[in-house]
Amino acid sequence: MEAAPANILEQVKAGRRLEGVDIVDAHAHLKKSPAGLIWPRNVEMLLADADRCGIGQVIASHVVAYMAVSGNQIKAAHDECADAAAKYGRRLRVYLVFHPRLLDTSVAEMQRILAPGSPFVGFKLHGAIARYPANGPNYRPVFEFANEYGLPVLLHPWRGLEGVSSIVKRYPRMKLTLAHMGLLPEEIGALLKQQPNLFVDTCGSTLSYRRLERLVRQAGAEKILFGTDATYLAIGPQLAKIGFAHISEEEKRLILGGNARRNFGSRLAPPA
Repeated sequence: MEAAPANILEQVKAGRRLEGVDIVDAHAHLKKSPAGLIWPRNVEMLLADADRCGIGQVIASHVVAYMAVSGNQIKAAHDECADAAAKYGRRLRVYLVFHPRLLDTSVAEMQRILAPGSPFVGFKLHGAIARYPANGPNYRPVFEFANEYGLPVLLHPWRGLEGVSSIVKRYPRMKLTLAHMGLLPEEIGALLKQQPNLFVDTCGSTLSYRRLERLVRQAGAEKILFGTDATYLAIGPQLAKIGFAHISEEEKRLILGGNARRNFGSRLAPPA
């Protein structure tokens, strides 16, 4: 009889590929890149690293889409995402990028998420790159759309938590995740506890000492989603911050995949 997999901490300490854990990376990135680069950003690299670490599902947004300066760039990036998802099956799901400064194209592209069998599972908004506030009027169409269909939105906010409270109250069926918990002010813990449709993700290159544990105590592990920010960041350290955290095994499993399963529902493939 095969021995049960070790717990998450023991596996991470051993440097092993995680087994027996349903892991969903809810914040990743891809970009088609030529062969031979020292920093390949392509989907093959992303999924190879995810496999090596034991991540079963990846949800990614296209780098070009949120850096776009034209509507055609957004469309081409979304086409590339759809092709990648078709190639790799439901292991890879993708975000539609909504760019507040390319409004007409972004509004038109929203409909792609409603197509039967669509690989698009939610929206990515990069307010920091667009230098656009969360409560700016150009975000209203995507918030209204996500609220109507109960869809997840991943927001990299500009200007901290400005406007976030009013948004989640106004759109209660939208599931809003704020990216990079380590960049958010301390009051995020109280806000997460107050707002049932507000979440944060774990990815980032910096995190203050025991920040994750404080947020779990303040708001509950069910308000935190696992993300790696790959291909910007290496996946291993992002897993390690969960594995070594002073929280329970059950809380780690919620963060690593359970919460994403709840938020994205049937738009993800069943656990392997």
